[in-house]
Amino acid sequence: MKNLFCLLGVFCTLFMFSQNNKLQKEKPQFTITYEVLYRPQENVKTYKKEYMILQTDGEKSVFYNGDLKKVDSLVGANSPLLTKDFVLPYLNFKVYKDLANNTTMITGDFNQFRYVVKDDETLSWKPINLPEEKIGNYKIRQSIADYGGRKWIASYATELPIFDGPYVLKGLPGLIVTVISEEGDYLFKMISIVKNPKPKAIEIPKPNIKKQDIENKTQDFVKNPTHQNISYTNVWGDVMYYDQSKSTPEQKKESDAKITSILEKFNNPPNKNLPIINLY
Repeated sequence: MKNLFCLLGVFCTLFMFSQNNKLQKEKPQFTITYEVLYRPQENVKTYKKEYMILQTDGEKSVFYNGDLKKVDSLVGANSPLLTKDFVLPYLNFKVYKDLANNTTMITGDFNQFRYVVKDDETLSWKPINLPEEKIGNYKIRQSIADYGGRKWIASYATELPIFDGPYVLKGLPGLIVTVISEEGDYLFKMISIVKNPKPKAIEIPKPNIKKQDIENKTQDFVKNPTHQNISYTNVWGDVMYYDQSKSTPEQKKESDAKITSILEKFNNPPNKNLPIINLY
């Protein structure tokens, strides 16, 4: 009996150590919502608004379109709100960051292919020497960096020790609460931050294509849509397939005009080198 109590004591000690060790390893996870104002079309001053979500624990994060998630729910529920006239979000991509290892993955869709690319473009932040300001309750500092053919001016709060931010932006000594592209095409503005009561593990996907390759493929498609066969399924389940090998020159011309008119609705992606293809 004495040996049994000793064994139980050892078990309880090990269990408590295991639980304490688990709690120490678990980091608080936050859901941060950003309002995104952007110009879908170059040289057109009309702005569109979407909402994007950053889930982060300071070591790993995922950034995705909250509006697209709502659309998926409406589709799943066969909601009458989702009609052919429903305005769908354009910012159809996700960004995964492994902050501990300084790696970033971008995912998107092109021609029935869910691509995952490792983003090796370096963010070299340069401080902007301006008087300290406040956004809400947070003291703000500013820095600027080049990315994707744009200059991004970020305002960050050192009082929020999360070295992360919207889109691919990261690496500043505090959470990025607002960021604007220098020409004013894009503005990401934090509107809420909430601690997740039940954190979910964030799995970083592995790349399946080189970034330069998907940039070349999407850029080529934008320039010459009828150069390749295209298969696309929209949110309603409609399948569009363009088999250019069987098309006459006149049919190719008609297809080219049709696809180009769709693409022109969103020809101003955040990364100028990586078009976001939405055939709706």
